Order: sequence, then structure tokens, then C-alpha cells
Amino acid sequence: MATISRQSPQKVIMALGTNTGQNANISLALNRLGNIITDMKCSRKMWTEPIGMKSGTNSTDEKFLNILVSGHCSATRECLREILKNIEIECGSTDASKSEGIIPMDIDVLKYGDNTEHVEDWQRDYIKILIKEI
Repeated sequence: MATISRQSPQKVIMALGTNTGQNANISLALNRLGNIITDMKCSRKMWTEPIGMKSGTNSTDEKFLNILVSGHCSATRECLREILKNIEIECGSTDASKSEGIIPMDIDVLKYGDNTEHVEDWQRDYIKILIKEI
């Protein structure tokens, strides 16, 4: 594991989603996030239909299980990105699985400090609902 580059804690909001091994992968990701996120709050889990995936591939008919997480993180944005990628890999994500529509884990940072990211995701119904819970 890489050395964590630290700074003053930043407010973070992340969206987690998976369409395979959903409960196990959410649990694993939350466990790992608990090691780097302080004051961690989680929304409830919500099932959603796939967004932007072609039908007919291996797993696109599988619903996604989503959850939002908020808290504070001392890792730099670049270091956090690397940590999240490693969590996705630990859950089983690969480029090949993604191309087949199998998403063991996808973690998107929606907010890091004062920076809003994945602006289009903020318009999704499940994000609008779950953000109120954290």
C-alpha cells in the first residue's frame, strides 16, 4: 500500500455502487473507508436500475446497490483517488469486468473540500434522495 500523503482534513462525500456481490462489496468498501474517513456517516442502501449501460451485456440487467458516504479525510485528493481505486480492485473491479458491464465496486468522489465533482451525478434521483441522509 502506498504511503498516504496527508493534509488538514477535508470534507468528502462519495457515492458507492455495485451490481455484483452487492452486499458483500458494499460491506468491504465501507470497512476499508472506515480506516481513512473520520466522522463517517452513511446513507441507507438503495437499489437502482443501471444508468448509461448497454442492455444485453453480462450484468447490465442486475440492479445496482448504492450508498453515499460522508466524513473527513486527511489524504490528499490524489492519494484518496489511489486508495479508492485499490478498494475497487479489492472488491474485484477490473477493466475487463467494467467493459462487460460487471461493476463489483465503483466509488466516485462527489465532493472533496470545496470542490464539487461528478456534477452530472448530483442530478440523479438516488443522489438527491440519499444526500439528505448524510
